[in-house]
Amino acid sequence: MRLDKLALMQYISIFPRYRFWEEKFMAKAKKLANIGKQCVACGVCAKTCPILAITIFNGISAVVDESKCVGCGKCAGACPANVITITEVAANEEAVV
Repeated sequence: MRLDKLALMQYISIFPRYRFWEEKFMAKAKKLANIGKQCVACGVCAKTCPILAITIFNGISAVVDESKCVGCGKCAGACPANVITITEVAANEEAVV
């Protein structure tokens, strides 16, 4: 089946990109990115996050939105300071910072 540009654009508008990542990674145990205190707020992680779950807080540190993060690990791989870790969290627990 061939998808033309219009059909592809309609598909993307109906299913935002974060839903793909949510379905792919949320089926398993919940994983979250944890950003260490040594963060220099360079913004590389925020630019690499496919679902925009990371924001830079007051130019001091990066902050992860736990409700959006799916633990894909792209931010950890991109971090030049190597301060991001991916941790597994039970569904009924909150992440420990």
